[in-house]
Amino acid sequence: DDFCDRVKADADQFGADAREFGSQIHRSIDEFHGDKFFRPEPELLPWFEKYKEWFDASIEEVISSERRVVNMKHGYAGTMDMLAKHINYDEPILIDFKTQNMRKDKPNYYDSWIRQLAAYRECVNPHPRVMSVVINSKEPMDPFEKLWTEQETKTGWDVFRRACEIWQLQRNYYPGGEEND
Repeated sequence: DDFCDRVKADADQFGADAREFGSQIHRSIDEFHGDKFFRPEPELLPWFEKYKEWFDASIEEVISSERRVVNMKHGYAGTMDMLAKHINYDEPILIDFKTQNMRKDKPNYYDSWIRQLAAYRECVNPHPRVMSVVINSKEPMDPFEKLWTEQETKTGWDVFRRACEIWQLQRNYYPGGEEND
């Protein structure tokens, strides 16, 4: 029992530390988008420097950073990490930053990520392409980009919309003010 309690406590602490690191990186990135002379806390500097190198090589212009979006039609809201002009694409790209304790220096991309991005995309007109940028929380290295395909994004939106509808039905929440047929 003591061993199980210790393992659970260690796992809980690992998760809390990972969430805190991710929050600190997100705050630093947002601060940097608003102030190009921003410097993070010393313990974050190696990761921030790698992000800044990626940013300088990849991003022409930040259109918005940490922007709250609302979809009145479907009844949800969230905060987009960044809408920007990326050097490799003609149209703005909606970017979501993820931190991950990578194994073998390679990120895992999760279905939940594209559902989140697809939901944010539905709040922006015209609908941009979407990208995940993964920062290795284990060691500072160049961020990894994944531009999601149109099919992946469509599927992500379909799944998100249906999950959102189920959530709303379970809570008797109707965005239009009355039950939908």
